[in-house]
Amino acid sequence: MKQASYLNAPGYIWSMMKGYGVERAQAEKCMRNNAIVGHVEGQRRLIKESWGIDTAPSFVIGETVLTNPTSEGPIISAIENYLEGSKNEK
Repeated sequence: MKQASYLNAPGYIWSMMKGYGVERAQAEKCMRNNAIVGHVEGQRRLIKESWGIDTAPSFVIGETVLTNPTSEGPIISAIENYLEGSKNEK
């Protein structure tokens, strides 16, 4: 990535990364790694083309796409519905 791209990343990115134990210097190093950036971009395109997802976080559970759920309730409900449907198919 161009230096301006990651230096202009929203502030919450750095605090989020730190929450996962990744310091800013490490994150910037990853963002400059063309192999990593290419892989992430390839996955982003595949997900956009396959599921129409362009927002994070998003979850695909069965055929249900949950975009930016504000609580765990919708995720749990989608998982339960998927599992119930799987039981009925047997």
